[in-house]
Amino acid sequence: MPALSEAKSEVEAVQRQGGGPWLSLFGRLAPLVVGVVSLGITFWSASIVEVANLEVGETRFDTRVLRVRTAIEARMAAYEQVLQGGVAFFDASEQVDRSAWSRYVAGLRVGENFPGIQGIGFSVRVTPADTAAHIRQIRAEGFPDYTIWPDGDRPVYTAIIYLEPFDFRNRRAFGFDMMSEPTRRAAMQRARDTGAAAMSGKVILKQETNEDVQAGFLTYLPVYQKGLPVATTEDRRAALLGYVYSPFRMNDLMSGILGPDEIDAALAIHDGPVVSDESLTYTSGDASAAALFTRTVSLDFSGRTWTLVVTSLPNFEANLDLGRSRAVLIAGVVITLLLVAVAWLMANTRAAAQKLAHDMTVSLRKSENEVRALNGDLERRVRLRTGELESANKELETFAYTVSHDLRAPLRSIHGFTDALAEDYADRLDDQGRDYTNRIRAASIRMGQLIDDILKLSRISRAKLVRGRIDLSALATTLIEEVRRGAGEREVTVRIQPGLHADGDETLLRAMLQNLLENAWKFTSKIDKAVIEVGGEEPNETQTFYVRDNGAGFDMQYADKLFKPFQRLHSDSEFQGTGIGLATVARIVARHGGQIWAESEPGRGTTIRFTLSPQS
Repeated sequence: MPALSEAKSEVEAVQRQGGGPWLSLFGRLAPLVVGVVSLGITFWSASIVEVANLEVGETRFDTRVLRVRTAIEARMAAYEQVLQGGVAFFDASEQVDRSAWSRYVAGLRVGENFPGIQGIGFSVRVTPADTAAHIRQIRAEGFPDYTIWPDGDRPVYTAIIYLEPFDFRNRRAFGFDMMSEPTRRAAMQRARDTGAAAMSGKVILKQETNEDVQAGFLTYLPVYQKGLPVATTEDRRAALLGYVYSPFRMNDLMSGILGPDEIDAALAIHDGPVVSDESLTYTSGDASAAALFTRTVSLDFSGRTWTLVVTSLPNFEANLDLGRSRAVLIAGVVITLLLVAVAWLMANTRAAAQKLAHDMTVSLRKSENEVRALNGDLERRVRLRTGELESANKELETFAYTVSHDLRAPLRSIHGFTDALAEDYADRLDDQGRDYTNRIRAASIRMGQLIDDILKLSRISRAKLVRGRIDLSALATTLIEEVRRGAGEREVTVRIQPGLHADGDETLLRAMLQNLLENAWKFTSKIDKAVIEVGGEEPNETQTFYVRDNGAGFDMQYADKLFKPFQRLHSDSEFQGTGIGLATVARIVARHGGQIWAESEPGRGTTIRFTLSPQS
């Protein structure tokens, strides 16, 4: 717009004055000035459109990744419930024979209700002394060629005797001793010793043929003999009857979970935390190294970690309308060339300028209207993109409210009914029933804590900062006393450096220090002489603060996961937690313009360091 106004003024001047001594100098400078100004406006407008489109695309892609993750988590939880039902069927029956198991699985309507599951089976524990009698029994049921395979002497066998639907593929696994294979054996022993579901690593199922071979895995739940104690690991090993289990083929499983509509993002699933060709179990779509968006997500199922890599595909990126910024750029360059040419002609061809002044003025006005219309369209699109971003933020707030309101109510019901069950029916429950009740209560408490932590993280991201001068030494002293009172009797040496001060929001810094001190207290709980330190140092004019402990520590190769939500470097059996605390700390530090990092070594403690920018 400024370039057009200047050009129009010069045209009018030529009309009025007919030229003069200044025309030579103007002829050299005017085209350059017009070109620079017009190009500046063009690049600025194109960058605004491109940034807005990318922000909207990133929000949409994160939503897609969340949908994929939620679908997989929900389906795997449902499959585990199916296996729990199989264990309950054994517990409730005097004897489960082949016909009863077939009717039970048929009633589940696996193909309709649980697409992707290869089957539901039972593998019985057989000692070497009982092997011959076991084989005679199964052969008497109408399977004259039945035997336990592979051949070989082993301390114990776990032969597959039921696997429904008993079709061509599943018959290939009939009689297979899963304990004979190391990957399956590791998961079976973990399930046997813990009494909980256990998922195996990547395997090739015995159901595979020479065509369409897929990676697979298995999930196991132990079945114990009724009436025997299962309080300790040794009790559970002695009481083991067998396993209810399900084999899964990864391509069939993902097809059943994701359906045919997930076509704008490529998904790769790896068994374990490491992404490699050896760990790859499933892939869909041709991911490109030049893709705009890629997300890596870790999921934990039944003691096993899956790593998901989700990458945007060209048809997803095509919907972002990135070509509009290029159109703006091309149009701006064309207009710039036109303006430069006009300026040169006006300044250097006096006679031609006088003759064509009227026509050029009309052309300039038309170009001015086009640029004004283009700028108006750009402003409208920027407002539209801004509205979409605001809508996305409102959706996140609605999601947080849904988590708070809709999930808390059923959790309170679960917790309340579990307490009532434990209190009113205590004399009717056996040890296993009380164990199940305690597990439900613990799970509901943990879910409630996870909801609280998610909401806390959401509030911290949106809370308004009220900065002031904060005495971190005094604040840390107060918080460590609160932690000490809430943790009971423990001998912990705490050293807090005096005179630590920082500019920041007192509420947020209090939440940050509380999370760091509670973590240090938790991860030193297994140390006889625990030490926690809070201090500061000034390496490069910017003060760095730290919280140090001599507790469990962790392997630094996983440090990149430390400050991400839901990422945990220790299992619940070692240290309880939700994986939200350090993500909350990182958000608070980022909102204060600082940085945070960790230094650690397994068994030798952890140091969390962070900076806080001074108040401007």
